Amino acid sequence: MRYLLLLSIFLTNCSVSEPSKDFSMDIIAPDKVTVAFYNVENLFDIEDDPKKNDNDFTPEGYKNWTSERYFEKLSNISKVFNAMNKSDWPIIVGLAEVENATVLEALTKEKDLIDGNYEFVHFDSPDNRGIDVALMYRPEFFHVLEKKSFNIFNTDFPNSKTRDILYVKGEFYNGEVFHFYVNHWSSRRDGVLETEPKRVFQASVLKKNLDKVLTNEPNAKIVIMGDFNDFPTDKSITKILDAGTSNKGLYNLAYALHMQDKGTMSYKNDWGMFDQFIVSQSIFAKGLHLNKKQQTILDEEWLVWKGKKPNRTYGGQKYYGGFSDHLPIYIDLVE
Repeated sequence: MRYLLLLSIFLTNCSVSEPSKDFSMDIIAPDKVTVAFYNVENLFDIEDDPKKNDNDFTPEGYKNWTSERYFEKLSNISKVFNAMNKSDWPIIVGLAEVENATVLEALTKEKDLIDGNYEFVHFDSPDNRGIDVALMYRPEFFHVLEKKSFNIFNTDFPNSKTRDILYVKGEFYNGEVFHFYVNHWSSRRDGVLETEPKRVFQASVLKKNLDKVLTNEPNAKIVIMGDFNDFPTDKSITKILDAGTSNKGLYNLAYALHMQDKGTMSYKNDWGMFDQFIVSQSIFAKGLHLNKKQQTILDEEWLVWKGKKPNRTYGGQKYYGGFSDHLPIYIDLVE
């Protein structure tokens, strides 16, 4: 029988699940390194956390969030992991909208994922609803060297508490060091123009930290991923991050798809590209690299409802039992 792993998490603490120390001498290099990102739409456990506004996601709450629905959600997410790489599991997966380390631990123990031996990095952020970002990884192929959480405190919006930006520096099995950033920027719920300054500020926090890395390591291999709640052509991405499709600055792997009206989420049946991979130019160089300048959207038929929008878990209070209100994205690194 499945059970919930009770885990106390403090605001200033980071959860890292039992990292391995050394790569095995018998490791077989994978054909490709799949790096994925997925906004999983409110992956909550069923317990009420008195420090968070998670009351909707309890058996007695507005969503009627039961253990059966929770376990179905975990099973659905594991199915998505398996579909991202048909021959193996992704080695790196950034996640958005996870409540805590408890749900991450439960996900790693899903029957379809347990042989992937996933570990994770997670900080409990000050988000009002208690949803965070996290990075899952397979320690036989990737070792965490450093992890940080960058708090987003904007004096112009002192009462707005949002997700931190997660930074993980790590080494792959071949000795290459990569820098990963996982983002979930402020939503547009209160209006696009009204909320734009929040995302611009978040972009500036990210840019400041990127500049520090690139100053010390000009050829750093950097992968930025997330649900930015902005499009590849918006100010936060193009002006603040300086991410586009030129051979200078950061390269946005979502830009071409956005210009083709492709997307990962849907508003009034209109697809939009909020979920993006943005990379440093070094990612196209030798070693583990990208051989195409575009991310992939996982849009299996079972993930999309009538071709119009993602097959989601909820629509308001109505339970659909689907996967998420976003589609997953991924890239493949090859040697």
